[in-house]
Amino acid sequence: MRIRAAFLPKRCRIISDCEDMITPRAVSPFILSATGFGCHGKLGGGRLCTCGKGRSTTLNYIRTTLLVLLAGVLAGCSLTARGPVPVQVTLSEMKIELSMTTFEVGVPYRFIVTNAGKVPHEMMLMPPSMDGKTMSTMPMTQLDTMALTHIHDSDLAPGANWMVEYTFTRQNAGTLEVACYLPGHYDAGMYRAISVE
Repeated sequence: MRIRAAFLPKRCRIISDCEDMITPRAVSPFILSATGFGCHGKLGGGRLCTCGKGRSTTLNYIRTTLLVLLAGVLAGCSLTARGPVPVQVTLSEMKIELSMTTFEVGVPYRFIVTNAGKVPHEMMLMPPSMDGKTMSTMPMTQLDTMALTHIHDSDLAPGANWMVEYTFTRQNAGTLEVACYLPGHYDAGMYRAISVE
């Protein structure tokens, strides 16, 4: 079987199973070598490409199928390798704003915290069983040990940005709280409920 190949780019080759296929397909040389399809002759300038015979049709189909499956697995891996989900957190005078308030167990998140206020703030992620009103009277060292994650006020001066990564576990499922426990801040309403499912 002879196939006219002048219309194909130089990086492509024509493959065709001469015994079973009527319409040839153009693919890159990588796929040609990976699948084992034969093609002889040079492309470009109106030259002809002829299909090589002698390879098993079944073997070629198996190689092609495996290559497609491998490409699918690699594509799936790239979806999970994207990294943590970004969550914008903006702190200001007695207010916390989040770009999302519902989170999933097992998904890594990157909290990108900005202090848009005029005074220092902190960000504490507190477990679901904590009662904020009672906790606002606790010593800061005790709150620090109870927090799931914490960005100190020394890192969040006015205009500062800070980042922390956290992955919620099944033990964290339920309602949590993002809060600032600096004196008077929590009592003035500087907290925000979030949900972990």
